[in-house]
Amino acid sequence: MADFIETCITLALPVVGVWWIVIRRRRAHRRDAMLAAEWSHALALSQSSNASLVQVARVYQRARTGTKVHIRWANGVLQDAWLEDYAAANGAWILATGDVGYGEHNKNPRVFRVWYGNLHMTLPAGAPAAYTRHLKRVARQAARHRVAA
Repeated sequence: MADFIETCITLALPVVGVWWIVIRRRRAHRRDAMLAAEWSHALALSQSSNASLVQVARVYQRARTGTKVHIRWANGVLQDAWLEDYAAANGAWILATGDVGYGEHNKNPRVFRVWYGNLHMTLPAGAPAAYTRHLKRVARQAARHRVAA
């Protein structure tokens, strides 16, 4: 009887392992597709409106009324920013409408200020990579279908 149970376990473990890998892979593909759609939407909004898509390079102070951060613009330039009523995470991407003005906290005349209600969308740090992975996956699938047809 013990040999029978051991044989069943030995045969079942690889099946369960493969099943687990397939499920995790499908979840990752769905997550990438969702993030890719959100990233694509954010890019379209940033190009068709006066909103800016920037990355939070570093959070350096959290306050009750907002967050002081360094943001990275598309051209790589870093700038101080104030995000009112928002707790940002390092690496996050934000789509926001703001203005440049005087920063009381550091006496900097060029702080990008995002006031309450002007933060339109936030995305995790991995959104651009998910977008790229998804596009590559879709291109591979399209190539497979063209070859099969």
